[in-house]
Amino acid sequence: MKTRFLIPVLLCLAFAAQGLWFIGTQSLTFDEPVHMVAGLDMWQAGKFVRWNDHPPLSRALFALPLLGKDPFFHVNADTMWIDGVRPNLTRLAEAFNPAQMDILLLMAPTTSSIGYAGRGDYAMLPDGALRKRREHQVVPFVYAGVAIMSPSLFADAPTGEFSLTKMFDRANAQERLFGLRLDGVWMHVGTPDAVQAAEEAFLESVA
Repeated sequence: MKTRFLIPVLLCLAFAAQGLWFIGTQSLTFDEPVHMVAGLDMWQAGKFVRWNDHPPLSRALFALPLLGKDPFFHVNADTMWIDGVRPNLTRLAEAFNPAQMDILLLMAPTTSSIGYAGRGDYAMLPDGALRKRREHQVVPFVYAGVAIMSPSLFADAPTGEFSLTKMFDRANAQERLFGLRLDGVWMHVGTPDAVQAAEEAFLESVA
């Protein structure tokens, strides 16, 4: 009678031992420091080369507390533009008003952008407030892939991986999403033809 329980008990003990070993060597929290380093490296250096086996947004999100409470730049890796009279990053930093906005996007006019043939992303009011394009609507500005954001916006962000447009939509709904018109030329490089057009524009700008 007792012997029939011996094998199940031994199996349970083996399972418990394996679980304790797994927690100590393979658990989700065991390699958390390296994920934090990867996220911080993305914010500070704009690189995602460390432990990049998964998309970077969740790691960047968890590294946010290390940046402090000050607003920070977010720059897409594939965005390209030619500055006008003044650097656009300087203009963004000067225009960001934390009392009024959670996100300030760099917005490029669709008509003068190179390689872009879409319907635009936002309409922009005279004070810079943005209104998201509705379905079938055409608006004059496209997001140029550069923004200044407030860390407080991510206080109750979704867990795990999610699209950053969720944060844009949240700020838009709260009327705290603003834009700054790009001074210069923005280039969309999503296709081989667009890449060639961007290269020609760069060469022309330095000729």
